[in-house]
Amino acid sequence: MERFLFRKIQVWVVLVLLFLGLLGVVAFGVVVRSRTLGYHKFGVAGEIAYALASSPDTLQKILRPYDRMIAQHYRDPRFPGRRGWEVKTPASAAAVDGYLLLSRYDGDARRHIVELVDLSTLETPHSWMPDSDALFDGFVQGKEYNNLPVNAETFRILHPYLMENGDLIVKGNFSPMARVDACAQKVWVNSDLFHHSTERAADGTFWIPGDRDPAELEHVPPTYYNDSLTQITEDGEVLYSKSLTTILIENGYEYLLTSMNAGYSDDPIHLNDIEPLLQDGPYWKRGDLLISMRHKSAIMLFRPSTNEILWLRSGPWAFQHDVDVLGDGRIAVFNNNMRSRHGGPVVDPSNDVVIYDFATDTVSTPYSDIMLDADIRTVSEGLYTFLPGGQLMVEESDYGRILFFDQDGKIALEYVNGGSSGVPYRLGWVRYVTREYGDAALSNIRKSACDGG
Repeated sequence: MERFLFRKIQVWVVLVLLFLGLLGVVAFGVVVRSRTLGYHKFGVAGEIAYALASSPDTLQKILRPYDRMIAQHYRDPRFPGRRGWEVKTPASAAAVDGYLLLSRYDGDARRHIVELVDLSTLETPHSWMPDSDALFDGFVQGKEYNNLPVNAETFRILHPYLMENGDLIVKGNFSPMARVDACAQKVWVNSDLFHHSTERAADGTFWIPGDRDPAELEHVPPTYYNDSLTQITEDGEVLYSKSLTTILIENGYEYLLTSMNAGYSDDPIHLNDIEPLLQDGPYWKRGDLLISMRHKSAIMLFRPSTNEILWLRSGPWAFQHDVDVLGDGRIAVFNNNMRSRHGGPVVDPSNDVVIYDFATDTVSTPYSDIMLDADIRTVSEGLYTFLPGGQLMVEESDYGRILFFDQDGKIALEYVNGGSSGVPYRLGWVRYVTREYGDAALSNIRKSACDGG
């Protein structure tokens, strides 16, 4: 062995090997770059090369899973040392009523928690901390989590829904969905994969983005995000599930899904919100759906009963989230105002809430000044809610911050999800709960055997 290791080799052999090695590195880079740009002409070889190039990131997610729960974007930390609630304008804060279903990652406990916060006192009368390891034992989290097993340190409870009896509907992002009771114990689990928003319809069912097998579609890669519109009962039964890609194709919008010489990319749509219409209006009927497609910067109005896209518009919102109905033929959209530039994605100049009027086909931005002054600039995610008292609530998801604005645009309350280390952690899409609904749920919770969750 020693003779073999120290034998003399002619220089030309070394040069040839170096040249071949250089060619191999270049070829590997070409394959990885092609796959990164969304091309799939190298087939299985491209997937293997991409997986190898991604292995350091995958290894980090396995060894330090909680790092991805730190509230920052592209290593842009904000609000160091900030933690909890701060009353900014006392008179305005006193006028904020109701509850906040606060879904957040607890950096000290290294797991996610859901708290019901009384906004009049900023106290937490009840909390839930589901054991995701037990709840989803044997299940995996999908594409966003490299199809790794559900883990308490990485399971982020996204947009939970509080039921009248104190139960919670919970899920992660590309994870199974579950209903847990007031004690955070399992009621049921649906093992399909769900992601992003959870919204309740007028008939009591829920509309939630799902993830169907891409094999049901033609001409798409196996890594394709086959977003679906999924209707599910409060007992976990799926009533409706249809691929959004199929819906767009059937309605003549296939051109939105492909690009020149590239075919289908992995994630051309990025469905992030399904908003059921609760009553008839001049431009929609009860049961219609408003749908947000982030990667198309588009909102569409869809009627599941007839499979019709009634209206679709791209912009002026850019990479938006959270579309809601205001009434009188108007909708509002959380505009991330994101731009992809050479240095990475940026918000320019700030997030905004855009109002679109169907009657006049016009857009207004009455909140742009207060959003800019508050420096709200989450690149991804983000949501808003107009409260019954006229206040505006905004979640700046990437940075773990929540703000309540009064009717004059002043900040009434501010919350930062900081840990004892001084680092802020991610939120999980909070939800405003009315006083009446929250009181009823708490009354039912107190009848249970739980003490604080």
